[in-house]
Amino acid sequence: KLMRGFNPRFDPKAYRGLILEPVSFYPEPKASNDVSQETLSALRDYMNNHARERLGAAATVTDKAAPGILRLRVAITSVGTEDASLEPYQYIPIAFVITTASNAASGTTQEAALLVEVEVSDSMTGERMFASVRSGRGEKLVKTADSSGKVTVDSLKPLLDKWLDNAIKEMPTFIQGH
Repeated sequence: KLMRGFNPRFDPKAYRGLILEPVSFYPEPKASNDVSQETLSALRDYMNNHARERLGAAATVTDKAAPGILRLRVAITSVGTEDASLEPYQYIPIAFVITTASNAASGTTQEAALLVEVEVSDSMTGERMFASVRSGRGEKLVKTADSSGKVTVDSLKPLLDKWLDNAIKEMPTFIQGH
């Protein structure tokens, strides 16, 4: 899911590059039974490295504020698990009973979940030009008595890569100046 908004004064033709701030957590997360501290650090590192590498191939990336430069801030605001939705056929009474019994015996199916907020501002004035909140689910995880089913970076990579691909496709929406 994506919610976003643009500043009505935003003119992509006025911008030719961007500053990529390091990805941060907000608020600073605490490790849990579902997400270890190592996973949180690895997730941030993966996002930082891949964003810089891939966005740098699609746009001019700099580390200095200047006219015509946008500042991109990304914050991970939630990492965890959510119950996986039932498939439509699983609502049929007999299938529902079988699914419920199966979950009770083998563990509840959950999915890795992620919430990310993005802010794009003018690097000189700090005026917000664009903001978005994106939520998504990664791969299905299975909770069992032996503690498997934890969120890993690998369970979120396909989702993160998809989001980054979309960001690269949308880059001309934000940077059109030369």
